[in-house]
Amino acid sequence: MATNRRLVKEGETGRMEDEPRREIDLGSLGPDEIPGKLKEVREQISKIEEVTNLKKTSEQPNISEQSPHTRITSTNLFSKIAAVMSDVQYIQRREANAGIRHAIISSSDVIAKVRPSMLNHGLLLLPGHVEHTEPRSVPTDKGVKIVIELIQRFRIQNVDNHNDYFEFSTCAGGWDSLDKGSSKAFTQAHKQAIIKLFCLNVGDESEEDWLSGQGIEAPANGGAQVIDTYQVSLLLRLCQDAEIDAEKVASVYGVSELSQLCQVDFEAAKLRLEKRIEKIVSDRSGDPA
Repeated sequence: MATNRRLVKEGETGRMEDEPRREIDLGSLGPDEIPGKLKEVREQISKIEEVTNLKKTSEQPNISEQSPHTRITSTNLFSKIAAVMSDVQYIQRREANAGIRHAIISSSDVIAKVRPSMLNHGLLLLPGHVEHTEPRSVPTDKGVKIVIELIQRFRIQNVDNHNDYFEFSTCAGGWDSLDKGSSKAFTQAHKQAIIKLFCLNVGDESEEDWLSGQGIEAPANGGAQVIDTYQVSLLLRLCQDAEIDAEKVASVYGVSELSQLCQVDFEAAKLRLEKRIEKIVSDRSGDPA
Protein backbone atom coordinates (compact mmCIF):
# COMPACT_ATOMS: atom_id res chain seq x y z
CA MET A 1 0.00 0.00 0.00
CA ALA A 2 1.28 3.45 -0.81
CA THR A 3 2.25 5.39 2.29
CA ASN A 4 2.52 9.01 3.30
CA ARG A 5 4.90 10.59 5.82
CA ARG A 6 3.09 11.87 8.93
CA LEU A 7 4.68 14.26 11.46
CA VAL A 8 4.93 12.77 14.95
CA LYS A 9 6.20 15.11 17.69
CA GLU A 10 9.16 13.72 19.61
CA GLY A 11 10.90 16.25 21.86
CA GLU A 12 11.79 19.40 19.95
CA THR A 13 12.96 17.90 16.68
CA GLY A 14 10.07 15.61 15.84
CA ARG A 15 10.17 12.58 13.58
CA MET A 16 8.27 11.19 10.62
CA GLU A 17 6.11 8.07 10.61
CA ASP A 18 4.57 6.19 7.70
CA GLU A 19 0.80 6.25 7.37
CA PRO A 20 -1.54 5.28 4.50
CA ARG A 21 -1.34 7.85 1.71
CA ARG A 22 -4.44 9.94 1.34
CA GLU A 23 -5.01 10.92 -2.28
CA ILE A 24 -7.05 14.05 -2.90
CA ASP A 25 -9.66 13.87 -5.64
CA LEU A 26 -10.16 17.52 -6.54
CA GLY A 27 -13.00 16.52 -8.83
CA SER A 28 -15.07 15.45 -5.82
CA LEU A 29 -14.63 18.83 -4.13
CA GLY A 30 -16.80 21.82 -4.65
CA PRO A 31 -15.31 25.16 -5.77
CA ASP A 32 -15.55 26.52 -2.22
CA GLU A 33 -13.75 23.49 -0.74
CA ILE A 34 -10.62 23.53 -2.98
CA PRO A 35 -8.91 26.60 -1.41
CA GLY A 36 -9.29 25.12 2.09
CA LYS A 37 -7.88 21.75 0.98
CA LEU A 38 -4.89 23.39 -0.73
CA LYS A 39 -4.21 25.39 2.45
CA GLU A 40 -4.20 22.15 4.43
CA VAL A 41 -1.70 20.57 2.03
CA ARG A 42 0.60 23.62 2.24
CA GLU A 43 0.54 23.44 6.05
CA GLN A 44 1.57 19.78 5.93
CA ILE A 45 4.45 20.60 3.58
CA SER A 46 5.60 23.42 5.91
CA LYS A 47 5.66 21.00 8.87
CA ILE A 48 7.77 18.52 6.91
CA GLU A 49 10.24 21.24 5.90
CA GLU A 50 10.43 22.44 9.52
CA VAL A 51 11.35 18.97 10.78
CA THR A 52 13.93 18.52 8.01
CA ASN A 53 15.63 21.84 8.86
CA LEU A 54 15.68 21.03 12.58
CA LYS A 55 17.26 17.66 11.84
CA LYS A 56 19.98 19.26 9.73
CA THR A 57 20.72 21.80 12.47
CA SER A 58 20.94 19.10 15.14
CA GLU A 59 23.47 17.17 13.04
CA GLN A 60 25.92 20.10 12.82
CA PRO A 61 29.04 19.51 14.97
CA ASN A 62 29.51 21.65 18.05
CA ILE A 63 33.00 23.10 17.70
CA SER A 64 33.28 23.75 21.43
CA GLU A 65 32.84 20.01 22.09
CA GLN A 66 35.38 18.79 19.54
CA SER A 67 38.25 16.59 20.67
CA PRO A 68 41.75 18.08 21.03
CA HIS A 69 42.81 16.68 17.66
CA THR A 70 39.72 17.74 15.68
CA ARG A 71 40.51 20.40 13.09
CA ILE A 72 38.01 22.99 11.93
CA THR A 73 37.42 21.99 8.32
CA SER A 74 35.82 25.14 6.93
CA THR A 75 39.08 26.94 6.07
CA ASN A 76 40.00 27.20 2.40
CA LEU A 77 43.39 26.34 0.93
CA PHE A 78 44.80 29.87 0.82
CA SER A 79 43.82 30.53 4.44
CA LYS A 80 45.61 27.36 5.47
CA ILE A 81 48.76 28.33 3.58
CA ALA A 82 48.68 31.73 5.28
CA ALA A 83 48.29 30.01 8.66
CA VAL A 84 51.43 27.92 8.06
CA MET A 85 53.28 31.07 6.98
CA SER A 86 52.29 32.62 10.30
CA ASP A 87 53.42 29.55 12.27
CA VAL A 88 56.80 29.18 10.53
CA GLN A 89 58.63 32.30 9.39
CA TYR A 90 62.34 31.54 9.55
CA ILE A 91 64.77 28.62 9.25
CA GLN A 92 68.41 28.83 10.28
CA ARG A 93 71.13 27.32 8.12
CA ARG A 94 73.48 24.77 9.61
CA GLU A 95 77.03 25.83 10.34
CA ALA A 96 79.67 24.84 7.80
CA ASN A 97 81.74 21.76 8.63
CA ALA A 98 84.93 20.19 7.31
CA GLY A 99 83.18 18.64 4.35
CA ILE A 100 81.13 21.70 3.36
CA ARG A 101 82.65 25.14 2.92
CA HIS A 102 79.46 27.14 3.48
CA ALA A 103 76.39 27.01 5.71
CA ILE A 104 73.52 24.94 4.34
CA ILE A 105 69.91 24.13 5.07
CA SER A 106 68.96 20.51 4.50
CA SER A 107 65.67 19.08 3.32
CA SER A 108 65.28 17.40 6.71
CA ASP A 109 65.64 20.77 8.46
CA VAL A 110 62.86 22.27 6.33
CA ILE A 111 60.50 19.30 6.69
CA ALA A 112 60.99 19.11 10.47
CA LYS A 113 60.17 22.79 10.80
CA VAL A 114 57.09 22.90 8.55
CA ARG A 115 55.52 19.43 8.83
CA PRO A 116 53.80 19.88 12.25
CA SER A 117 52.06 23.06 11.08
CA MET A 118 50.99 21.46 7.77
CA LEU A 119 49.48 18.52 9.63
CA ASN A 120 47.73 20.80 12.08
CA HIS A 121 46.14 22.87 9.31
CA GLY A 122 45.37 19.93 7.00
CA LEU A 123 47.75 20.42 4.07
CA LEU A 124 49.52 17.88 1.86
CA LEU A 125 52.34 18.53 -0.62
CA LEU A 126 52.18 15.83 -3.28
CA PRO A 127 54.80 15.21 -6.00
CA GLY A 128 53.55 14.84 -9.55
CA HIS A 129 54.91 14.76 -13.10
CA VAL A 130 58.65 15.26 -13.55
CA GLU A 131 60.68 16.29 -16.59
CA HIS A 132 64.44 15.77 -16.57
CA THR A 133 67.40 16.27 -18.84
CA GLU A 134 69.67 13.52 -20.07
CA PRO A 135 72.42 12.82 -17.53
CA ARG A 136 75.72 14.45 -18.46
CA SER A 137 79.24 13.94 -17.19
CA VAL A 138 81.18 16.82 -15.63
CA PRO A 139 84.89 16.37 -14.81
CA THR A 140 85.97 17.71 -11.40
CA ASP A 141 89.14 17.61 -9.33
CA LYS A 142 87.61 14.65 -7.47
CA GLY A 143 86.64 12.69 -10.55
CA VAL A 144 83.70 12.66 -12.95
CA LYS A 145 80.29 13.69 -11.61
CA ILE A 146 76.96 12.75 -13.21
CA VAL A 147 74.61 15.74 -13.36
CA ILE A 148 70.82 15.53 -13.69
CA GLU A 149 68.50 18.54 -13.94
CA LEU A 150 64.74 18.28 -13.59
CA ILE A 151 61.46 20.18 -13.41
CA GLN A 152 59.31 18.68 -10.67
CA ARG A 153 55.58 19.38 -10.43
CA PHE A 154 53.84 19.50 -7.03
CA ARG A 155 50.26 19.74 -5.82
CA ILE A 156 49.36 21.54 -2.58
CA GLN A 157 46.16 19.87 -1.39
CA ASN A 158 43.54 20.84 1.19
CA VAL A 159 42.77 17.52 2.93
CA ASP A 160 39.28 18.72 3.88
CA ASN A 161 38.20 19.32 0.28
CA HIS A 162 39.59 17.18 -2.54
CA ASN A 163 38.65 19.87 -5.08
CA ASP A 164 40.65 22.56 -3.26
CA TYR A 165 44.24 22.47 -4.60
CA PHE A 166 46.63 24.00 -7.09
CA GLU A 167 49.80 22.82 -8.82
CA PHE A 168 53.17 24.44 -9.40
CA SER A 169 56.66 23.45 -10.53
CA THR A 170 60.21 23.91 -9.25
CA CYS A 171 63.56 23.39 -10.96
CA ALA A 172 66.51 21.60 -9.38
CA GLY A 173 69.72 19.79 -10.20
CA GLY A 174 71.72 17.05 -8.55
CA TRP A 175 75.08 15.55 -9.16
CA ASP A 176 76.89 12.51 -7.85
CA SER A 177 79.74 10.23 -8.83
CA LEU A 178 77.44 7.19 -8.76
CA ASP A 179 73.66 6.90 -9.15
CA LYS A 180 72.29 9.36 -6.59
CA GLY A 181 72.04 12.39 -8.85
CA SER A 182 68.30 12.04 -9.51
CA SER A 183 67.51 11.53 -5.82
CA LYS A 184 69.52 14.61 -4.89
CA ALA A 185 67.73 16.63 -7.57
CA PHE A 186 64.30 15.60 -6.31
CA THR A 187 65.27 16.34 -2.70
CA GLN A 188 66.44 19.80 -3.74
CA ALA A 189 63.20 20.41 -5.68
CA HIS A 190 61.09 19.32 -2.71
CA LYS A 191 63.00 21.59 -0.32
CA GLN A 192 62.70 24.59 -2.63
CA ALA A 193 58.98 23.93 -3.17
CA ILE A 194 58.33 24.19 0.58
CA ILE A 195 60.52 27.27 1.03
CA LYS A 196 58.96 29.15 -1.88
CA LEU A 197 55.37 28.04 -1.23
CA PHE A 198 55.38 29.29 2.35
CA CYS A 199 57.74 32.25 1.70
CA LEU A 200 60.19 31.08 4.37
CA ASN A 201 63.11 33.27 5.33
CA VAL A 202 66.44 31.42 5.44
CA GLY A 203 69.54 32.86 7.10
CA ASP A 204 72.63 32.29 9.21
CA GLU A 205 71.51 34.03 12.42
CA SER A 206 69.51 32.28 15.09
CA GLU A 207 65.73 32.36 14.92
CA GLU A 208 65.57 34.43 18.11
CA ASP A 209 67.92 37.07 16.65
CA TRP A 210 66.04 37.15 13.35
CA LEU A 211 62.65 37.55 15.05
CA SER A 212 64.07 40.27 17.29
CA GLY A 213 65.35 42.10 14.21
CA GLN A 214 61.84 41.93 12.75
CA GLY A 215 60.34 43.37 15.93
CA ILE A 216 58.73 40.02 16.80
CA GLU A 217 58.99 38.54 20.28
CA ALA A 218 60.44 35.04 20.12
CA PRO A 219 57.99 32.41 21.46
CA ALA A 220 59.00 30.55 24.58
CA ASN A 221 58.63 27.19 22.82
CA GLY A 222 60.94 28.01 19.91
CA GLY A 223 58.13 28.53 17.41
CA ALA A 224 56.57 25.07 17.58
CA GLN A 225 52.80 24.64 17.41
CA VAL A 226 51.34 25.01 20.91
CA ILE A 227 48.39 23.13 22.38
CA ASP A 228 44.92 24.63 22.10
CA THR A 229 42.60 25.84 24.88
CA TYR A 230 40.79 22.51 25.10
CA GLN A 231 44.07 20.68 25.68
CA VAL A 232 45.17 23.26 28.25
CA SER A 233 41.89 22.80 30.16
CA LEU A 234 42.28 19.01 30.02
CA LEU A 235 45.82 19.12 31.43
CA LEU A 236 44.78 21.57 34.18
CA ARG A 237 42.00 19.20 35.23
CA LEU A 238 44.41 16.27 35.23
CA CYS A 239 46.90 18.28 37.30
CA GLN A 240 44.19 18.92 39.88
CA ASP A 241 43.26 15.22 40.02
CA ALA A 242 46.94 14.26 40.17
CA GLU A 243 47.49 16.74 43.02
CA ILE A 244 50.41 18.45 41.31
CA ASP A 245 51.07 22.07 40.43
CA ALA A 246 50.52 22.89 36.74
CA GLU A 247 53.65 25.08 36.59
CA LYS A 248 55.73 22.14 37.82
CA VAL A 249 54.41 19.99 34.97
CA ALA A 250 55.12 22.78 32.47
CA SER A 251 58.70 23.15 33.73
CA VAL A 252 59.39 19.49 32.87
CA TYR A 253 58.93 20.45 29.20
CA GLY A 254 60.93 23.67 29.38
CA VAL A 255 58.05 26.18 29.52
CA SER A 256 56.68 28.34 32.30
CA GLU A 257 52.98 27.49 31.85
CA LEU A 258 50.89 24.83 30.16
CA SER A 259 49.55 27.20 27.50
CA GLN A 260 53.09 27.28 26.05
CA LEU A 261 53.36 23.49 25.78
CA CYS A 262 54.14 22.13 22.31
CA GLN A 263 51.74 19.79 20.53
CA VAL A 264 54.46 17.13 20.33
CA ASP A 265 54.64 17.06 24.17
CA PHE A 266 50.90 16.97 24.85
CA GLU A 267 50.38 13.19 24.75
CA ALA A 268 53.44 12.54 26.93
CA ALA A 269 52.28 15.06 29.55
CA LYS A 270 48.72 13.67 29.50
CA LEU A 271 49.93 10.07 29.88
CA ARG A 272 52.26 11.05 32.69
CA LEU A 273 49.45 12.70 34.65
CA GLU A 274 47.03 9.82 34.05
CA LYS A 275 49.57 7.33 35.43
CA ARG A 276 50.06 9.53 38.50
CA ILE A 277 46.29 9.63 39.06
CA GLU A 278 46.06 5.84 38.72
CA LYS A 279 48.76 5.44 41.36
CA ILE A 280 46.99 7.83 43.73
CA VAL A 281 43.71 5.94 43.35
CA SER A 282 45.45 2.59 43.75
CA ASP A 283 47.30 3.69 46.90
CA ARG A 284 44.13 5.02 48.52
CA SER A 285 42.14 1.89 47.73
CA GLY A 286 44.81 -0.34 49.15
CA ASP A 287 45.36 -2.20 45.88
CA PRO A 288 48.88 -2.84 44.64
CA ALA A 289 50.09 -0.27 42.06
